[in-house]
Amino acid sequence: ATTVLLIVASNLYMAIPIAIVGNSFGRVWEDRERLILMRQLQRHVARAGYSPKDLLLIFQNLDADGNNELSFDEFKEVLPWMKIEMTEGAALKVFKSFDKAEAGTIDFSAFLLGVFPAQHYYMAAVRDRGSLLWQRTISVRRS
Repeated sequence: ATTVLLIVASNLYMAIPIAIVGNSFGRVWEDRERLILMRQLQRHVARAGYSPKDLLLIFQNLDADGNNELSFDEFKEVLPWMKIEMTEGAALKVFKSFDKAEAGTIDFSAFLLGVFPAQHYYMAAVRDRGSLLWQRTISVRRS
């Protein structure tokens, strides 16, 4: 009787890590389309040679209402321009992954982190509205 109890207890004990791994795999598998599209976007940007400054100019040109944020409709315009084909549903998944605050818009820092995940230092310069980079790009956009 003790042996049977130990066998059952050990099987239950081993099932917990397997369930955790299985659950994690299931979540990644469900999110695979968005992850593939994000990677495609990152590769295309790298292949095209876009820098963070280039992305800032693109972002500002797409920001039709000038509020320094992109709505989903504005975001969709960047995809064909960069020759990235995806369905509207897939584009919405990518947009939502950038929109961590779930505000329905993304600012440049969220866009930059999605495309260049390692560019934290550049975001600090962009946030400083008095920076020379910001003044230059705003003046280019207005002219």
